[in-house]
Formats: sequence, structure tokens, C-alpha cells
Amino acid sequence: MINLNHFNRKLRFNRITRFLLKKRRVSSLDACTWWAHNSSSRIIEENNYKLHSYLSIKSLDNRSIPECLTWANPIISRPRFIYKYQNVIISPIESHIYFVDLNRSTIDLGAKFDCDHISIFDFYPRNNLLKAKQLHGNVLHLGISSSSNNFWHWMHEVFARLIRVKKEYDFEFFDYIILPNMSKQFQHEAINLLNIKQERIISKERFYRCCDNLYTLNIDNVQSSLDLKHFFHKVVDDKKEVFKNVFLDRDINSGVHNRVLNNFKSHRDLYKQAGFKFIFPEKLSLIDQAKIFLGAESIVGTSGAAFTLAGLMNPNSNVVEILSKSWIDPAISNNCAAAELNYGFYVENSYRPDKYDEKWSRNRSSDISIDANQVNHEAIIDFLLNY
Repeated sequence: MINLNHFNRKLRFNRITRFLLKKRRVSSLDACTWWAHNSSSRIIEENNYKLHSYLSIKSLDNRSIPECLTWANPIISRPRFIYKYQNVIISPIESHIYFVDLNRSTIDLGAKFDCDHISIFDFYPRNNLLKAKQLHGNVLHLGISSSSNNFWHWMHEVFARLIRVKKEYDFEFFDYIILPNMSKQFQHEAINLLNIKQERIISKERFYRCCDNLYTLNIDNVQSSLDLKHFFHKVVDDKKEVFKNVFLDRDINSGVHNRVLNNFKSHRDLYKQAGFKFIFPEKLSLIDQAKIFLGAESIVGTSGAAFTLAGLMNPNSNVVEILSKSWIDPAISNNCAAAELNYGFYVENSYRPDKYDEKWSRNRSSDISIDANQVNHEAIIDFLLNY
């Protein structure tokens, strides 16, 4: 059976589709101008956070640093805002905002709100949007375009924004809170930590039309580390169990994609002898994970969502990602920059493509299998304990 939704998503960003729909574009600049003149809208700018973060980065395989890990140093955080709209249509699984008055889709608040001439198209039939379920009252929208079942995306793109909202509004202020569907234990744990009443959360309909006030925020994946850090410092008991040096182990059956460190058995004792404690983050509660990172001075493991809470560590702590030659992602290094951590990495077999990043195979959907025999574990341990 053909998955029409999957087909439609593929078609939305097809180059031919984009060309054909070009005349129906609404640039973010035009949308913001229109919105700014709408007296019913409102914007709250957040203050007291850093706009620039420098990444302390070390290539432990003694090869060049991949461009995706250094393209912006300093790493720039966009200004952060809370937006208020009236008479708009939204979805629990996307950050797109559809202005009913324009009859066209406009901006992507999640990633592209502050970029000139970046826009999305009217991907959905107008009648589908206008048939959306109507909501009255104050509505908080936290849908995202990424997978909310991924621990990193949930914590940095949903939970961190909820923390930001709480600084300005009591959750009782909102009649509805629109979230992506929650199917994971960590999602429910996070919501419970904020004391959000389940009856206020909705996510069943494809689209909602907010007839009165919609509140939403742009996504900040850099300074979100500090939002999480400040929050967990308040809610975690000071009498936390401290493991100074931690190896983030992984159950190969956990997560959407496997992160397998093959042939590691013969190297495990090196870390144990150096004083590293092996833990499985996905087997711990959210609070217990926070305790680990708040107390650790050095963290190491294969690249992945296990590093989500690395930004909770104290400044000048050390972090090492063991990276596959098939996938490199800057998310964790950006979080480390904001938290002022020392970030090191080792790429399997010291791999670099012939033409640098242009030929780097970065298959976001693939499993990651790393040969531990092609990693210099002594160099990693030395960095973690002596940097």
C-alpha cells in the first residue's frame, strides 16, 4: 500500500514542484512585514543570554577538522522571541504558521523565521487548512518539523522551549498546549517535571485553527543547553550520585537508528582501568540522566542522542564523540560550545574524504557501525583525563 503522506512530503521539496509553485511563495520578509502591521500580533524578545559561543575543539585523530564542526566559530545564536498571533492555522507535527488572512502558508518559525527570502510553499490544499478544528482561547504551539520521538530533538526543540515559556507565562494561562504526539517515557517524564496538566495537551488533529490567541517560540538549538542546565540544577537533588568519568554505552536495540561499536570488548578494560563508569542512558529516568551529566567531568561514547544532556556539565569539562566515517553532525559540538566545554572527536579510521566535506557521506537515515579497532582509545582517554 502506497503511503500518500510520505509521497506528499517528498514532493513538497522536489525541485520541479518548487519551480511550479514559485509564484505562490510568501517570503519570510514579506510575512514579517505583514505581521508587524497587524495590531493584534505581539512579540516578546528574550534577554540575558549569549549570542556568541566559541567551540573549544580538538581533533584526536590528528587530521583536519570537518567543516561542519567548524563552519561557524563563534557559533551564533539567533535572537529569541515569543510570538503572539490571531486567526492562524497550525499543526502539532510542524512549526509552520499559516496566516488565514493571506490564504497562503508563510514562514517556518522553527528554523527560518529570521532569514530573508526563505519561505515555505502552500503545500496543502487551501480547503484542508480552512477545515481545521477551531480552538478558542489562548493556545501554545510547540510542533516541530523534526522527529519528536528523538531524545535530542525533544529536549532541545520542545522541552527547552517549554522552559522558556514558563519564564513569561504560567501554564495555567493556556487553554490548550499543542504538542507532537507523545509515545516515549522521557516525554511524559519531562511534561510531569513542568507540572503541565495532561488535559490541556492536544495533538490528535492534523490542523488546528486558532481563532483567538496563538503563542509560539522560535527554536534555539545552541543556547537550549543552558536552558536545560538551569532547569535541572533547580529540580535535581544536591545529593546526586557522582560519576567523575563516564562512558555512554548503548543498547543496540534502542533508538531509531543503531549505534554499534564493534570489536570493543578488548578495549573496554582500558576505560575501566582509567576510572570510567559505563552507563546506558536510555535505561535511566530523565532525572537520573541529568544527575549523571551534572556531576561528570568527562564523557565519551559513540555519536548520538546519548549526549543530549552534555550541556549540563560544568564549564571546562571534557566531551569526546567517537564518530563514524559515514555520519558527522554538529549538534553536540554546538551544545558543548554554549556550555563552554572542551570538545574532542575521533573519526573511525581517521577518515577524511578526498574533497573534504563535499564528498562526505552523511546519510541521516542510516545505522552507524564503528570498528573500535580503528579508533585510538589511548588518545581519547588522555584527552579526557589530562586536557
